[in-house]
Amino acid sequence: MIFRCRAGSSVATFLLLVYTALQSAADPIYDRACINDHCFVRSTFLPSTFAWVIDSFVAADSGIGVVAFEYGESKGATYGYFTHFDAWGNMLHQPVLIDEEHGFRLNHLYAARLQDVTVLLWQAPFTNGSHYLRFFDTSGNALTDAIYVLTSNATPGQWWVSAGPDRATATVLANRGSGQVVHVRSFNCAGDPIEPNAQLDAMYGDADFPRTAVATNGDLLLTYKSGPDYPTQYAVFERFSGADGTRLVQTAIARATSSWMIWEMQDASIAIGYGSSVEGQHHIFVQRLDTDGVPTEGRLDLGTDGAYIGTGLRDGRFAYVFDASRVVWVHLFDEDWNSLGPALEVQTPLLDSSEQTGLFVRNELAYEENGTVWLTWYTWGGPDANIWTATLQPFLPGDMNRDGLLNNFDIDPFVFALSNLPAYAATFNIPEDAAVIIGDINEDGFLNNFDIDPFVECLTGGGCQ
Repeated sequence: MIFRCRAGSSVATFLLLVYTALQSAADPIYDRACINDHCFVRSTFLPSTFAWVIDSFVAADSGIGVVAFEYGESKGATYGYFTHFDAWGNMLHQPVLIDEEHGFRLNHLYAARLQDVTVLLWQAPFTNGSHYLRFFDTSGNALTDAIYVLTSNATPGQWWVSAGPDRATATVLANRGSGQVVHVRSFNCAGDPIEPNAQLDAMYGDADFPRTAVATNGDLLLTYKSGPDYPTQYAVFERFSGADGTRLVQTAIARATSSWMIWEMQDASIAIGYGSSVEGQHHIFVQRLDTDGVPTEGRLDLGTDGAYIGTGLRDGRFAYVFDASRVVWVHLFDEDWNSLGPALEVQTPLLDSSEQTGLFVRNELAYEENGTVWLTWYTWGGPDANIWTATLQPFLPGDMNRDGLLNNFDIDPFVFALSNLPAYAATFNIPEDAAVIIGDINEDGFLNNFDIDPFVECLTGGGCQ
């Protein structure tokens, strides 16, 4: 029987206290961003401002995102917090402390979205390196206590949590930091463990930067970089039976310096992302594999921008994010792995860039099936360290009923927006500033009568782009 995530679970719920020291978040800023013929409403916001931000992570599903981060008054005293937000950058609740007992000075936070439940995974060094898991609803209410997973001396990046294909289960992977055993545990949405737990025997030495995904048929997909105890460092792919953990496939793909991401695509083939040195420079690659783990044509070199692979989709689309000159950029690819165009600037400077002495981008972003991109990064320098979050929502100029098409059904909503923008925004559940961007056909920064003729031209000419 498959346990389905749902609100109103019988698991007891309670609201965690939020420290009053957290400052209120800034309102989202909306603007238009286009790559060739692909346009996005870009929403950028600060979940809050803090005295010290160490790390951040983002996950999303079904129009709800979660950003988790470490915050403290100093580097030696940090706590884990999280908040949920919608695709327009509106926070659904104030930042919430993950766990008062085990959430102090934690190592990297990871998150997954299971339908209407959020799963957070972290390591607590002060409890002998124990890994913990906790489940929350989208209002920030805890659905479980902190669940002990295992104790490990692994460094950050050696554990991971991912959602199953039905988003009704969470699979947790953790490396003990020595030896060749990778431990995998699965949980349903109520936080109950699903047996059996697996101990995967990595065949190419210590598994550095392991990442997992669950195939549609239930098999566990694993990628990692072989550890320094193995003579040659490879990007490795392995497939294990979801029923008993038996290894089905094991392939050394290519020499590698890092391992970033793995996902199953619509035709059940596999794609992995890894880093490798080319003529002394670090490149990021994405490689297609067949179901047996054999590399096929289609390895893509993403270049040397210091890129980090984002989460792929089952239809093959993916994105990666990198920073350059204190600006965050994202590069998008279609299902055939063709670039949509030049990398898109994501960061909207809410602060004077001269106040920022540094910028760091997390190495995961969320990329939903509807094309919405969610990402987070943090800056340091100036009066505060700041955590930032942004979304990119694709849109068709003039698609005022938000059905993804531009046709006669958009005429009445367009007139509605022209005549009463607040009422239109409330009816279609969209911020007024975002509505202006979608309806501003002549791109003068306003939605007014000067957009009527261009709108009609779009309708009769087959589109505005």
